[in-house]
Amino acid sequence: MIDKASKILVTVVQKWVVMVLFLVIAGGCTQHHVVWQPPESGGLVLDSAAASFYNSWRGTPYLLGGEGRRGIDCSAFMQQAYSSLYHLNLPRTTREQLTAGRNVPFAQLIKGDLLVFKTGWKSYHVGMYLGANYFLHAGESTGVAISKLTDEKSSSGGYWQRHYLGARRLLRQ
Repeated sequence: MIDKASKILVTVVQKWVVMVLFLVIAGGCTQHHVVWQPPESGGLVLDSAAASFYNSWRGTPYLLGGEGRRGIDCSAFMQQAYSSLYHLNLPRTTREQLTAGRNVPFAQLIKGDLLVFKTGWKSYHVGMYLGANYFLHAGESTGVAISKLTDEKSSSGGYWQRHYLGARRLLRQ
């Protein structure tokens, strides 16, 4: 009777160990990518560093001239993003940032490109392209957010596409 109970116990423990090992190994594999799911559709896959950076700033309000968690403007947020994710120092203002790096055609955008928008007569906005038609930025109405660059449902392409001025490649390929 004890032999039979011991065998059952050993079998249960072995299965438990195998399951724990599987979870540890599988958990290690999934830590390299975090999926951020846009509300409307399609998954945008952010690496763990980008997802962590976004999550740490998400909800921060826009503040013209702001440079911190109580409020930040788009150019200061891009300084933070490029410094944190790529160890790259950007100039402070949008006007200075829009001349950094080299020009990139819209069709050749890659993750990490700096997007430049003309939002008014003398005003500009900047964000970081994430891929899959999304970009990271600190918007006046949204604060820190991930937004869609183009809107296929809109006949004009959407707000950001209408105001798109260009892109700058700051990272070496």
